Amino acid sequence: MHPYFVYAAWGAAALFVVFAVILWRQHVTLPNRPVFKGKTVHAWLDTSAGALHLQREKDLCVLAIPFGHLAMAFNAQSIVESRQIHHGGGGGKLSATTIGGLTTGTYIPPSDTWTQTVYEKRSTGLTNVKLSSIEVPASLHRLWCKEDQKGTARTVLEVTLEQGEAEAFSRWLWRHAKLLRPDIDGLRKAWDTTCQGWLAACRRQRQASGKPAVEAHWFSSEGIRYLAVEEDGSIHAARGEAPLLTGVDGLVGWGNQHLVVYKGGRDEMRFPLFDIDIRRLQTLVRKGKLRLI
Repeated sequence: MHPYFVYAAWGAAALFVVFAVILWRQHVTLPNRPVFKGKTVHAWLDTSAGALHLQREKDLCVLAIPFGHLAMAFNAQSIVESRQIHHGGGGGKLSATTIGGLTTGTYIPPSDTWTQTVYEKRSTGLTNVKLSSIEVPASLHRLWCKEDQKGTARTVLEVTLEQGEAEAFSRWLWRHAKLLRPDIDGLRKAWDTTCQGWLAACRRQRQASGKPAVEAHWFSSEGIRYLAVEEDGSIHAARGEAPLLTGVDGLVGWGNQHLVVYKGGRDEMRFPLFDIDIRRLQTLVRKGKLRLI
């Protein structure tokens, strides 16, 4: 074999080894370390304090997020630029413009020249990073119940990083996500168990036998809301983390496919119903067993 091919083979092998070392360092070795040191952000795991510590470049203040409370967002920056395209005259033309997924056509009559505005999205090469400390499990409960999460998160760090540093920082945080972020799966399982316990407690308190004509419930961060309309037209409802099923002898209203019950004349609860539930209520109304306002 010609020496040239031998040297080329050795050179290729050496480049492969160097490339493999770089990949190993970037994706395995560095992310596994308890310390991240970037150009703009310095972060480290303080196991004695049970917190992620953060420090900006040229800043003496140390920020902290307790283990298990981290929420993070990495959003690449982009800008929309416009430019003008000048077209020569001639016959009439049909110009198509797409904005927000909607395409519109404009007929341009014959003229000497006409101008078209073109919008283009361009990356800036920067990434906005936001790290927050969330209340656990309150923030997650509100998230799962589709409630307002205002007040359940505290922004700890907001910074703009160059793309390379942002990618490295994101890899480092995700490598330690099991320690830094909440145990989503475990907390969701516990939440589902709690909700099913509330529902079972309400059902155990029913006095009537068999299934109710209409049963409705939903869960919130403050507990359950439960409704049972029995076949005889009686209505019982409960709410809260320690639900007590009581009869509704006051006003019962209907509007926008919601059954509204008032306990004690003031405690209002609204229950959205499915079509099949509405038909069952209509049957009770026609039989004179249920009266709505």
